Amino acid sequence: MKKMLMLMLMLMLPAVLTAQPRIEVEPQAIEFGGMNGEVEENILNIANTGDEILFFTIILEIINEPDGNRVDDWVTFEPDDGALAPGEDLDVVVTLSRIGLIEGIYEANLQVRSNDPTEPQVDVNVTLQTNGIPPVLMLEWDEVFGYPDIIDWNQGYLDVFPEVRYPVELTVTNDGDEMLAIEDIVADNEAFVAEPSAFELEPGAQRVVTVSFSGEEVGNYEGTMHIISNNVDREIAIPLHAVASGPPRLIIDPMSIEDDIDIGDVREYNVSITNGGEGALRWGIGRIIVIREPGGAEGIEWITATRVELGLLIRVNSAGCPEGQYEADIFITSNDPARPEAMIGMLFDFYRLGVPGGRSASPPTTLILGVPFPNPFNGRTTLWFGLPAPGEAQLAVFDLTGREVARLAGGRFDAGWHRADWEAPGNIAAGVYLARLSGSGGEARAKAVLVR
Repeated sequence: MKKMLMLMLMLMLPAVLTAQPRIEVEPQAIEFGGMNGEVEENILNIANTGDEILFFTIILEIINEPDGNRVDDWVTFEPDDGALAPGEDLDVVVTLSRIGLIEGIYEANLQVRSNDPTEPQVDVNVTLQTNGIPPVLMLEWDEVFGYPDIIDWNQGYLDVFPEVRYPVELTVTNDGDEMLAIEDIVADNEAFVAEPSAFELEPGAQRVVTVSFSGEEVGNYEGTMHIISNNVDREIAIPLHAVASGPPRLIIDPMSIEDDIDIGDVREYNVSITNGGEGALRWGIGRIIVIREPGGAEGIEWITATRVELGLLIRVNSAGCPEGQYEADIFITSNDPARPEAMIGMLFDFYRLGVPGGRSASPPTTLILGVPFPNPFNGRTTLWFGLPAPGEAQLAVFDLTGREVARLAGGRFDAGWHRADWEAPGNIAAGVYLARLSGSGGEARAKAVLVR
């Protein structure tokens, strides 16, 4: 009996010692030669035909790729490891992608490594061939508008107002080797428009598409722009957003200034700039253009403009300037969509020795009172009067009831021309006033209109 047991153990021992896993892999070669842009899934079957548990892992070995290839994942597989009991098998999905590949032959080995002692590694050859890249649509726009997630007009523009067109440039590139056909670019909100909306692009070419927003009224605008093409992703969607707010309104007062200035004098003029609209007003001094000046005035900075708290301070310096007429335009820029640039007209006559332009320096033959300038006026006006001979003279201003409201000049004057300025105080009403000059040579009158 004891000998029989020993014999049975000896017969069973080789079977115990030879129990092991056995790996079988099918297929051992995978090839893909489909159309550009296609993706193919292949099944790689791994089976354990042995008597013990099989443990395996898959390692990717790249054998060949064309120079300049930019795509790393043209071959992928899942799962990449596992364990199989005796008699079990498992399907591994091997995916080959020709999206974005340059022309050429791609080759790799899937090294299936296991604990099979007789065949610890099985190589599965993978070959992919492509004749070029399909149309690849690439999009780009300025990052200030939210690239690459959204086109947001309020991120890129300080102001967005109704009934104003705000463009954003979208660059479309064909990064493939075949013709890219843009069939349509359309938004689901009519406030957003793309131009052009259909075109073709040669490989490597670019084209700028202008995507514009123009809302009819104040409010929030949302939309999606759809780009339909023969790209691998046939339709691309881009979110759109804009909020249109009420615009400001630029008000300038006065819009023009005219004055007579004695050479050597410096005059300052205040121009009020206010906002009559809904949105915040931003404005600045754009430029000063000299329209006219007499010969010899070249290079003399006789006019300057500076921003002050309530608007604009214009300073006119006649020192060193030749006699004559000086004209300039001051341009104000703003974010008022209806008035992005406004002009203030300036006209001055520079005189020497107190003589108004066009008059001789010699005394007049009769007593003369000139027309006030400017007229109408707001706050200040200038009157010139001439005396034919030395003597006493009085210059006063009266309202229409005959009440004297201002005494501008009085006393003894030399023969010739003299100047008087009237600064109308704030406590007198707007209206028509009479300036009266009286002297030994008689009397002269002039009408002045005060506006508030």
